[in-house]
This record gives sequence, structure tokens and C-alpha cells, in this order.
Amino acid sequence: MWLSSIDISRVLTADMFIYRLMIFTSAVAMCLGHLSFTNIICNTTDNSFLEFNQCYIKAVNRTHKYINMHMKLLQTPVDNVISNFKVMRNDNGYKPFVLDITYDVCKFLKNQRNPILNHFYMLYKQYSNMNHSCPYDCVGHFTFTNLKCNSTDPDFSRFEHCFIKAVNRSHKYISIHIKPLQKPINNLTAIFKIMRNNNGYKTFLPEITFDVCYFLENQRNAFLNTFLTILKEYSNLNHTCPYDHDLIIPTLWTDKIQRTFSHIVIFIDGDYVLYTTWYQNNKERIRVNIYFKVSMLAANLNASARRMRNSASLSLSENLNEHAVLSSAVPPKCHRCHGQLPPPQPPPAPLQPPPSSCNEKRKSCNYNCYNNIISVVVTGPPNNAMAAQLMLKMSP
Repeated sequence: MWLSSIDISRVLTADMFIYRLMIFTSAVAMCLGHLSFTNIICNTTDNSFLEFNQCYIKAVNRTHKYINMHMKLLQTPVDNVISNFKVMRNDNGYKPFVLDITYDVCKFLKNQRNPILNHFYMLYKQYSNMNHSCPYDCVGHFTFTNLKCNSTDPDFSRFEHCFIKAVNRSHKYISIHIKPLQKPINNLTAIFKIMRNNNGYKTFLPEITFDVCYFLENQRNAFLNTFLTILKEYSNLNHTCPYDHDLIIPTLWTDKIQRTFSHIVIFIDGDYVLYTTWYQNNKERIRVNIYFKVSMLAANLNASARRMRNSASLSLSENLNEHAVLSSAVPPKCHRCHGQLPPPQPPPAPLQPPPSSCNEKRKSCNYNCYNNIISVVVTGPPNNAMAAQLMLKMSP
């Protein structure tokens, strides 16, 4: 296990930390069952490296709150990131509480072998775009929306398969398998056109027509080299003509395209399509159209905040409804049996507010009423200078 940048005294008490964390969460569940954010402080110590566009806590209702944070990177790509993660408790001033870890962020995101950090990573993984390894250099999210493959000359080739598959909520991949019926393939020409949907698909970038075999021999076009970089890694179209075998793109990930194109093309929010037409001996043979969507970072964070807000509200509503059904002496009637819509349900009763003072809390469950604070310090290039500091305050 990687231990180089972790305090050995803290590592030796890792099991104790997990055990105390279990006791802590169990005590909260038995006592109040509630953890609340009280404050968040975001500080940029290097204005040339990043800036905070958003950093706030917002209440969904009386019970739940969420955090919204948007960091704009001014120097990309971001690599070689070191972070210090510290949990402190307010006991006549904030004092260290259980956890104080300094770790290599990029190394952890690549391996994810630290059980303590994995607990925190799983909390924000689904609500953030900080869910991949370094470098961080993209300003938006890229996803496939549709894929159309058409063999305009059935005597020349056929498609064995052509589909899009989702890996998770963030990323998808496309898979294409073309079986040539006339081999070898030489004298190949292609036309690429990127269009954006703005009351109909309109030209976004100039149309490109090029000799495929000539380009593969010279590779002097900077824009086409981007496509070639992707095809080299994710397909067998990685050599010069002739082609005397099946043409296969097994898994072309959105993550790879997202990282590659962000350096050369500035996309704006919207739906796009890449039209590709392939000619052999000056005769049209194949058409492959790739539809994709680009969402900027702010939109993704707002969507993540909405998911968190809806998840919290839904969870609270389900718990209250379940409690109401279990405590009811009369079983609910089945309105579907008679084709009727169920009557509107009254809003759930609000939760009882927690005890107002620490003394009342102690009397109710012997739970110590302390404020906890999490401090995160991030350092990065150049010269490993401190780039940002985040302080999150919570209360039971």
C-alpha cells in the first residue's frame, strides 16, 4: 500500500479511525440521525492558477442542505496535485480530530487503494466531474447521443455492428465493425463535416476533404492528427494503405475525445453531429454519422446539484411516507383496480426540530455537541505552491 506521504502515526490508527467513525455515525443515527453543513470557505491563494466562480451552501428544506462549488482552472492541464485533508473538532477552539492526511491526488485517483480516502471519494464521485484520474484539462462534458452507419454500396462492404453503449452516467463508447467485401482497399477519400444544432443542423467548422492514404503516410495536418491519435489507440486503422482486413473500432470512449478535442476546438453548449463520407475510387461507399452533445462545466455542476437536491428530497419524502403507512391502522385502497386516479395526498408532516441547546442533546442521548470542521489544502504546479484552501464546517 502507498504510504509515502501519510503520517505513520495516523496510518497506525487507521483501524481505530474506522472504528470510531462507525461509532460516531451510529451515535448520530440513534440520536438525531442528521448531519448539517454550517459554513463553507473557499480561498484561492494563487489567482493565476484557479478562481472560484461558485462556492456556497444552500438549504433545500429545514433538514437538508447542499454544496455548490465551481473552480475555474486558469492553467491547464493540471497534474502533480498534492492535498492535505484534515478533520478538526471545536472544543474551546478547533483541534485535530482523528484524521490528518497528505496524499498525492493523481496517484490516488489512479489506484484508489486507500480505504480511508475511498470513503470520501465515493461520497462526491457521482455528484462531481472530479471522477477521473489526472490530468484535469477539460472545460465541459462530451457524450454520444446517436450513431448512424450506412453502407451506400452493399457490394463493397457491410456493417457487422454499429452501436453506442453506456458505461456509467458520465461516459459512453461506440463500437463499429466494417467487413470489406472487396479487398484490398486503396485510393480512399474521406469528407468530414461538424455541424451544430441551432434550429436545424448548421455548419460549425469548415468541411474537410482529404486523401486518407496520403495523409496516413505524411500526417502533416494538425487537425486530422487529432482524429488519427484517437484511431491509433482505439482501432486497427493505425497503418497506411492498403487495408486487407476487417475495420474495427471496438471501444471509442467519450473521455478520450473529451480530453483530446478540448485542446484544439472550443465547443459551446449544444448538440453536434460529425458527418463522415468515405469514397473508394471516387465512388461513395460508406457513411458514418456520429451525434454528440457538449455541456459546459457550470451546467454539469448545476445538474449535479439538482440531482443531489432531488435525491435528498426524495429520500426524505420516502421515509416520511413509509413511516405514515406503517403507523396507519387502515391499509390503503387500491385505486388502480377501478381505473381511478388516487386522491391527492396531503403534504408530509415536518420533522420534529432537534433540541435547541447542547444540554438538551446531552440529556436525550448523551451525545457530545461539538462542531466539526474539515480543512482541505490543495497544492499544485508550479513549484508545488499552495493553490487553494477549502474549509467545510458541520454540526451534528
